[in-house]
Amino acid sequence: MRIFNHVDSFTIFKGRLSTAGWAFCAAGTIVDAYLKHSASDQIINLQYGQSSPDVAQHYGERAGMCRFVYSGAYSLPIEATNEVVLCLKLTNGELVEVKDFIRESLIAEPVHRVFHGFSSHINGLAEGTVIELGARARSGNIRRRLIAPQLKYIGVDVLDGPNVDLVADAHMLSEFLPSGCADGVFSFSVFEHLIMPWKVALELNKIMKTGALGFVITHQSWPVHDAPCDYWRFSDQAWKGLFNIHSGFEILDSKMSDPAFVVPQTASSDRLICDIPNGFLQSAVLFRKITETKLQWDVDAASLVQYAYPE
Repeated sequence: MRIFNHVDSFTIFKGRLSTAGWAFCAAGTIVDAYLKHSASDQIINLQYGQSSPDVAQHYGERAGMCRFVYSGAYSLPIEATNEVVLCLKLTNGELVEVKDFIRESLIAEPVHRVFHGFSSHINGLAEGTVIELGARARSGNIRRRLIAPQLKYIGVDVLDGPNVDLVADAHMLSEFLPSGCADGVFSFSVFEHLIMPWKVALELNKIMKTGALGFVITHQSWPVHDAPCDYWRFSDQAWKGLFNIHSGFEILDSKMSDPAFVVPQTASSDRLICDIPNGFLQSAVLFRKITETKLQWDVDAASLVQYAYPE
């Protein structure tokens, strides 16, 4: 039974769940929809059958009334979200369960598409060297497997640990790696922790080959973490200040994703309050080195920071 579905939003805040999306069956009619926690069988009844002209425009008349919404109490712990199943009841009595429906919808987020642009190009190379900044597997995440086996992967981190091949400060990469050695460079959730990301951009220019690609994903909105080594947040437009013709790069793509609410603990008229997401959890950029740069930034990062990055 072919089911088409997508989650537009899924927000849990202070014991309440708000969600919206759509689902329809290619060969049948859905008459009811609800969420079920697979481990406890708790059920959340969705308001199904809302008008969906935008979906029908793409999928046809059958998808004209396929939206669902819910806003109400939510008593499950946040980690239980991974066990929530979308249940769809058809007119013939058949019940279809869609597992991982939230995660599958998020895979299509813009920043994931930006990374796909990087990985599809890099992994299509017959040979080469790919460097990951911030490679230490602090949370068990090892991204070495994302790089094709014919390529040489070098995991770089400021501290030694699992998945680290080279201990080096990103602000001094060129002191540890040969000039023009990298066909690709990428990092996940690192640039917010760099005291001088503009200096790191210049270091990347030194170690990347002309034509090499780079990918960075970090945050536009996110709580302070790994303090005191948490310095920056980036919009999709901020990357122009780091990767430009003057620093020797061109930007191929940049996106933000994962809409988020920014809510002050104390509300007042002079603070931004709204009922729609007004921030984004993630910001990503895909860039290419196009030329060498004469820019330099001689300030020693270590002179500005008197403490080690948290282990």
